[in-house]
Amino acid sequence: MKNLGKIGLAAGLAAALVLLFRRRKNGTRIVDDISNQVNHWAQALKRSRQSTSSIEDSSYSQGRGTSSRPLSSARQPGDITE
Repeated sequence: MKNLGKIGLAAGLAAALVLLFRRRKNGTRIVDDISNQVNHWAQALKRSRQSTSSIEDSSYSQGRGTSSRPLSSARQPGDITE
């Protein structure tokens, strides 16, 4: 029984590979369509990451101009004295 399951699995995988790599009437393969779609998704993800990082960079650079230290030289609570 174990061998029958392995044979069935191998036959199913072989059939799937044949369907993926068989040429259609227009000369393309299903695997070409799949790889094209995955490439399209990867490019979209890359563009969204770049736009997100550019937004974060601009918000970081806008916040750098201000100082968090007070302008007066008066001591603040928690200052270290020497």
